Amino acid sequence: MIDTGKTNKYLHSPGEMFLMVIITAVSNGVMIPQIIYTYKISNAHTLFLSVLLFVSSFMYHLSESIGVEPIILKEVDWHQLDNIASICGLMELFNYLMQNDRRTRKSIQWINFIAVVIVQESHAWNVWATVIPILISLIMFIIKQTFYPKKGQIVNKDYLQKGLFYLLIGFVAFYFGLDEYKDYLRLWHGLWHLAMNQAYFHLYQLFNPKVYTFLECWDLKQVYAKE
Repeated sequence: MIDTGKTNKYLHSPGEMFLMVIITAVSNGVMIPQIIYTYKISNAHTLFLSVLLFVSSFMYHLSESIGVEPIILKEVDWHQLDNIASICGLMELFNYLMQNDRRTRKSIQWINFIAVVIVQESHAWNVWATVIPILISLIMFIIKQTFYPKKGQIVNKDYLQKGLFYLLIGFVAFYFGLDEYKDYLRLWHGLWHLAMNQAYFHLYQLFNPKVYTFLECWDLKQVYAKE
């Protein structure tokens, strides 16, 4: 059955629903420079995850905000795809930060993706199904960079500080937005979107000899050095 869209599950007014679309769905637009950047440097796997996250998150929050489903898929299905893309995205960030050789990184990418899909399909709404895969990736990253750092590795300290700052804000926002019924208009969740995308944008350029600003990456004519 298709919902009428007169209100949503939070019983919001039309004005509140409109604001929620902006806060939770349109806020995903900050991912566009990251998508352009990963496309330009031919980072296929990260591009795939970024586009999947952009589409699934936008569609999930659009459906949730206006109370209409299905929009191709049901809200819960978009939500599950959003979760898979979010978890894989964070795991891939840690994979990138490990600075392994190309073959090892590619292997880890596909192992992570397959494992997350299986875990999320079998335990979709179990918080540990989200936490444990991310923790494993984080521990692998810490071990790799502590005991086996890449020789000659140069780190952009400015982008490291900015990336960690946004990452911290993102985790705090995610925590306070966990109870969607207490998060009015899902403001905390919208902040999670904005902060995490800025964290990704800065941390994915951490080892680059030349870095690019958020505004520069909106320029489709911008030329980038390959990873």
